[in-house]
Amino acid sequence: MLSNAVIISKQVGTDGVVRLGSKVTIKEVGGGKPESYQLVGAAEANPKDGRISNESPLGKALLGRKIGDEVKVNAPSGTIPFRVVAVE
Repeated sequence: MLSNAVIISKQVGTDGVVRLGSKVTIKEVGGGKPESYQLVGAAEANPKDGRISNESPLGKALLGRKIGDEVKVNAPSGTIPFRVVAVE
């Protein structure tokens, strides 16, 4: 894994776009409280610690989105809409 690793430099002025390494705050449309996650590679993912994979349904839906964008995520219970509240 280390021989294929690529260092991602911290981007200054992220312009509010969700990228690998971004910390994203989302809120379920129509209710719920905001939740924050960091978007990481699959090997680093640990949802209990707030790190979700860029390959997960939520991670894929968030990549490239901006504050105010709405994403829909397919879950076992059905499609859940979320709104991007903040990107760091």
